[in-house]
Amino acid sequence: MPFSSAMPSNELITQIQAAIGLIDTNDQLTQVNPYLARLVGYATEDMIGQPIVAFINPDQHTFFQNKLNTAKQGFNFFIPVSLLGKDGRLIESLLAFSRIQPEGQVYQGAAFFVLDIHHELFQNLYNERRDFQKGREFSGLNRIMTDIARTWDLEQLLNLVFSSIQTATGFDGGGFFAYRNEKPTLFIYPEGKFINLPDELTAGLQQIRKERPDLMQSNFWILSEINPSPEHLTLHHEFFNLLSPDNPEDVNAVMVLSMADSKRTNGIFGFFHQSGEAFTPEMMELADIVTSHAAIAIENIYLLRDIEILAAEKERLRLSRELHDSVAQGLYSLMLFGEASRRALSANKTEAVADNLEEMIQLSREAMRDLRLLIFELRPPLINEIGFTGAIVARLESVEKRSGTHTECHIYGDSNLTGEVETELYWIVHEAMNNVLKHAKADNVGVDIHFTSKSTRVIIKDDGVGFMQGDYGTTSGVGLKSMAERVARLGGRLRVDSEVGQGTTIDIALDNQ
Repeated sequence: MPFSSAMPSNELITQIQAAIGLIDTNDQLTQVNPYLARLVGYATEDMIGQPIVAFINPDQHTFFQNKLNTAKQGFNFFIPVSLLGKDGRLIESLLAFSRIQPEGQVYQGAAFFVLDIHHELFQNLYNERRDFQKGREFSGLNRIMTDIARTWDLEQLLNLVFSSIQTATGFDGGGFFAYRNEKPTLFIYPEGKFINLPDELTAGLQQIRKERPDLMQSNFWILSEINPSPEHLTLHHEFFNLLSPDNPEDVNAVMVLSMADSKRTNGIFGFFHQSGEAFTPEMMELADIVTSHAAIAIENIYLLRDIEILAAEKERLRLSRELHDSVAQGLYSLMLFGEASRRALSANKTEAVADNLEEMIQLSREAMRDLRLLIFELRPPLINEIGFTGAIVARLESVEKRSGTHTECHIYGDSNLTGEVETELYWIVHEAMNNVLKHAKADNVGVDIHFTSKSTRVIIKDDGVGFMQGDYGTTSGVGLKSMAERVARLGGRLRVDSEVGQGTTIDIALDNQ
């Protein structure tokens, strides 16, 4: 706010309908108008001759003095500051300073103008600034929430949570203590890793969980105020020795945020300071928002792990059935034909022996084919390493070709599909080729893959035994129903053409998203 370079008169200062004052080169008040005096609760004569910092919040003295020094060097300023009233109250204000230095002369002091932001007009301006800051904080918080929701690795997620909260609270260290299993796990920060807990510490913490559930509830406190039992105090030192190897006895303030369902606490987030500094309610509110959102993401990760374990168990059961239904039964049949051949040979029935040997050769081929397929399915899918088309070619090379089937694969264009769609399409083609291998008895199999900018088409054709076409969606034993459901989920179309003795053609068409 500009001022005249000439020294304002005392009469002018007195008459201006706003809080105004003047300071000299020593930063002492030389003139104060009644509006400024009333604002801070002093008489004008009591303020004259006093240093201006005497009427400023002591916590802001250094900041304010630095600003005054910049004014002496030729820079005016406009800052928010808390005035100190006579009754000790703090008055949130905005100060505009302008140096007084007539042209060609030295610095003679400064004039200042005070806006009390409790005044309705300036309160609105202050609220707008505060709301703008809140909006920036919310925007940053929203980005954190988005990153948390996109993270499926537990260690990575917890590092994100703790680093985000540390930025806002400045805690010295912390950990995430999970009760999901009988043996709890502990993630420590800033190391950013899981560690194993000693058995006696695990048992003690479980006991605290039962005896002092209040310590597991969301709260923050000064440790000296908790008044723990000697046993709990020992566990406390052991626990913080894990979290903070350097001077764990100096841990002073702790904030705990629980991760609980309707019945019990499943885990806790803990944060600590190694000084007298405690956590403010605002800090806890922000940390609670982040950890509550993280708790959902963590539970989803645990559920995904459970699903993966169940899926792996289901796959093991399927493979065991496959081994029993194909390989084990084939080997049992080989044994029976071997016994029959030995008896026929003893009876000199050479024709029967020849027939049995032919059956044994055929059964051996089928068993080898089934074993190759099972071995291929036990390997991790190659699609993430060599892509969709590479994985299809690898399957034909590893299974069909080694089983004695002649294969051809033609690829036209380049894929425009997303990784998720490619993976799903791979398993559809994989199932189609399994059907050919197990049921078609084909000598030749061809796979044609057509990529265009608008669509993707895969055609699998064999010269096998074929089958009677009806409602292929309910045909038993050939997996077509599963394939049709998967193609439908991708929004595609599946067409099956087959005749007995004329082979089968499977045509899959997808529109690119």
